[in-house]
Amino acid sequence: MLFSKKYEDLVVEAVGYIQLKQYPKAEELLVKAIKRKKKVSDAYEYLGILYMKNKNEKKAQSCLKTANEISGGLLKTMYFNSGVVFFKRGLIEDAFEAFKKVHLMDNENKFATYYLGEILSKTGNYIGAIEEFQEILQKYPDDIKTLESLGYIYFDLKMTDKGIEIFQKLSKLEPKNESYLFNIGYLYKFKGEYDTAVKYLNEAIELNPDNYLLYINLGTLYKEKKEYLKAEEMLKKAIEKFPMDFMTYYDMGNILLEEKKYTEALSYFQKAYNLNADDIYSINKIARVYTLLNDYENGRKFYEFAVTKNPDDPYSHFKFAEYLLKVNEKDAAINEFEKVLAIEPNYVIAKLKLEELRGK
Repeated sequence: MLFSKKYEDLVVEAVGYIQLKQYPKAEELLVKAIKRKKKVSDAYEYLGILYMKNKNEKKAQSCLKTANEISGGLLKTMYFNSGVVFFKRGLIEDAFEAFKKVHLMDNENKFATYYLGEILSKTGNYIGAIEEFQEILQKYPDDIKTLESLGYIYFDLKMTDKGIEIFQKLSKLEPKNESYLFNIGYLYKFKGEYDTAVKYLNEAIELNPDNYLLYINLGTLYKEKKEYLKAEEMLKKAIEKFPMDFMTYYDMGNILLEEKKYTEALSYFQKAYNLNADDIYSINKIARVYTLLNDYENGRKFYEFAVTKNPDDPYSHFKFAEYLLKVNEKDAAINEFEKVLAIEPNYVIAKLKLEELRGK
């Protein structure tokens, strides 16, 4: 009598061939295993995995559905739970494969589809993510979680009209959520429709007057509109709400700088620096304001401090070089521009300045 391999042996051997990417041999063994035991899920499951790897989605779906039916739905639950764990641990490829299996077993499962969309979004496949989210919304048009994820993709891609449409719908579904109004306002800002943007940000503040970030964004919007007094008012309110954010002081300094209120601007840049001594931009702005106030000694002091504190920052070297030109130290300026290009060879403005100074 010829030796006949058991079902388990055939499956184990097939799994080995799958790992070796010898798919025809693995398929042959799994088909044999299924003929031996048609009511056991393992062979169908691995055959489905094999077809997934071979990009044969139709066959993969058939096998995985059969495996799930034989298991009484346990296989789908197992893969879904595994996908969630993988996703939370940042194992994106494993998570995607798990949710893809769930989707093939049950294409009505909106949660698996949602996770697939999230994974595609995280990996930069925005078109794929949009397709997954839109598939959910065809069946569940008011699904808030899906609408949010789709809206934020449009937001990040600056697809303003589509983003506005999504967040306006969300705002109708949850009218007390200020973040939706903020997003609508910010998207209108992208479009350059500042008055409409201001309207939505003010509505967001009405819903949550304690959110200091709303005041900051409204203030920077007023700055874009050249309405400086309103911009100052908003930034001061932001500081009242939360006085520990160094960026608020930095933004306020920039507004005052545009207004040529140099002494006041210096005060805010110094406060920003006091809150975050690692902020190289605040240091450079302090140096710049001192220079504008004709206090060249302190200007040099802070420019030198900036390049000493962060010698690999091309911006700091560039700003110091500009200062050196202002005080007629051409050779020292050339040296600083050379440092800029040594750090960042594609710093075009520095390259042009250097060529001009060398007379090329």
